[in-house]
Amino acid sequence: HWDPNVLAQVLPTLDHMQFARFFGPAEQVVFLADTVWGGQVTASNRPEGVEPPSGPLCFERMSIDEIEATRRVVQCDAIVEYLKNTLPALKEPHDDKSLRKGVYDAISGAETFGVNDPAAFNRWSYLYFVSGGAINSDKNIAKFMNSPDFKASHNEKVRQIMDAMIYA
Repeated sequence: HWDPNVLAQVLPTLDHMQFARFFGPAEQVVFLADTVWGGQVTASNRPEGVEPPSGPLCFERMSIDEIEATRRVVQCDAIVEYLKNTLPALKEPHDDKSLRKGVYDAISGAETFGVNDPAAFNRWSYLYFVSGGAINSDKNIAKFMNSPDFKASHNEKVRQIMDAMIYA
């Protein structure tokens, strides 16, 4: 398959009929996802005795939510590792679970401003921990992030905030 990381995320969410539809006439799919998605050769076989339904493979909302939740966990874990490297003092008062919760809160706050870039999430999470979480509710930050006067994208605005804090 052309994107094994997608397969590693999607296949576990499929029900029996969706799985049969995914395979169609194929007998087997073999893929190697990145380590973050398992990192091992995976082979899945078409279910025997199940006639695949016709039409496109359709996803239920529950499957999409499950895929998104898995992606969020992987994203948060990557940011936790980034924070451990860039803010070593965080390791002392926080364990991975509390760091992950903080990162989840930081990402949720960033998303309310339209941030969607992994590097911007890293920066926002850094600022979240440095500010004790205040960045998510700071009125000046919100004003800047929502202002049409600054033509930069939301992701670029996060970089500008980071630069301003470093300069200060």
